[in-house]
Amino acid sequence: MIKIVKKNNSLYISPCIDGLKKELSFKYSHKEKKKVSFFSRKLGKMIERLVDGPIKSEIVDLFVHDEEKDMLVTYAGLEQRLIEFLDGAMQEYKIVEAGIPMPKPCMENWIFDGLHLDQQNALQTMLSHGGGCMLEAATSAGKTYVIAGLCRAYTGHRGLIVTNRQTVASRLYDSLKKLCPKSNIGIYTSGKKVDGDTMIITAATLKNYDPSEIGYIVYDECHGASGTVRSEDLFMFNRSVRYGVSATIINDFNGMHNYLEAIFGPIVYRTTDSDVEDYGRASPLDIYLMNVDTGMIPDPKTQDLTMEKNGIWYNRHRNNIIKECCELTPDDQQLIIFVRTKYHLDHLKSFYLPDFDVYHGKLTQKEKNKTLDGFNSGKIKRIISTDSLAEGVDPSALFVTINANWMQSNVSVVQKAGRNRRLADGKSHGIVIDFNDMWDPRFERKAKNKISKYYNRGYTIIENAKPNLIKFCKT
Repeated sequence: MIKIVKKNNSLYISPCIDGLKKELSFKYSHKEKKKVSFFSRKLGKMIERLVDGPIKSEIVDLFVHDEEKDMLVTYAGLEQRLIEFLDGAMQEYKIVEAGIPMPKPCMENWIFDGLHLDQQNALQTMLSHGGGCMLEAATSAGKTYVIAGLCRAYTGHRGLIVTNRQTVASRLYDSLKKLCPKSNIGIYTSGKKVDGDTMIITAATLKNYDPSEIGYIVYDECHGASGTVRSEDLFMFNRSVRYGVSATIINDFNGMHNYLEAIFGPIVYRTTDSDVEDYGRASPLDIYLMNVDTGMIPDPKTQDLTMEKNGIWYNRHRNNIIKECCELTPDDQQLIIFVRTKYHLDHLKSFYLPDFDVYHGKLTQKEKNKTLDGFNSGKIKRIISTDSLAEGVDPSALFVTINANWMQSNVSVVQKAGRNRRLADGKSHGIVIDFNDMWDPRFERKAKNKISKYYNRGYTIIENAKPNLIKFCKT
């Protein structure tokens, strides 16, 4: 008989049977970080920075084994996986509840008010799970309404709604104040501070809250919680029910969704891109891939940053394609260009697109708010942005997205495309313009990896595209 003791978001399992350790481990593939030094003429001294090295794979254990007691301790989020393993191994077990019980959600009908049927089903499934869990829902599935339902269900308990960006926190605050009038919603960011029972915060401020006072946590865009710092902060809240919500939980590059499961619990509900389109709440996407066969051929020892600077930021052929696509886009349709760095943003603004608005981390909070309000309302039609606007932004009439990035994560590729899913008058489809950089094997390898993510999402792909062949919507 296997004994499983549940206590404060941990599971104590004894004895440890064959195969259990392997079940609670996963292969983690990642780029090794190397520290290199180089001479900066601007600074006049040697400086160091981290650069991506070769791919490494290692086994990550989600448990600790006390060999003397033959007891295995793991995360409560892995309970479902553990039970499925024991059932498959035909092992008898009993579960014992210990410690302070987690708060129980309200399941009355009013918490589902205003939700579409699929959102109701998602919320019902999450609340019925009996502990923390995750929702994977494509952009435009209405994750904010599900988050509102979770807040309603835990009315009367202290809670945290965690985001990765201040822009997302601000939008959530405005939405949840309207959707959850009984929940006393507050917000804590550098730009706004309002006290409440349920606080909307950025992940960096998690450590400011007493874990013993928090009954539940909802982490929006929870793929950002897989890092060491954020996960350790979350594990401090061992008496809190934790929910994760994101469009990109399963990152097929490195397998870190296994770690997210340990933090929050399993994925219990999914809404895909095609589902949202079938529900009539999102527009389909056409991905136009522009071949770029002209650029700097770097020395094999050239560092990534120098390659990007000469091959992407200052690549005239590539930047002229961006300019031509912008000129062809109808004037009444919103367009956003995503770049990875402010240096590329400044170069495009100075030499190619002087009339464009810009958004980046160096703006003052007042400038950010003004630009963001103008973009979301549709007053600003043309904007160049760093990844600051890649998540949690819903412009009213975005028709065209240009992804000018080179180095980016799988999550980032999907998030940027997802900004263009919102419905608008006259919008039959969203247009995403991206680049197949093919003049050098290293550029081409990164481009192919990025393009594969579009195919995996099921979008319509137009390869070997030309700016004059783009089929813009007729508004």
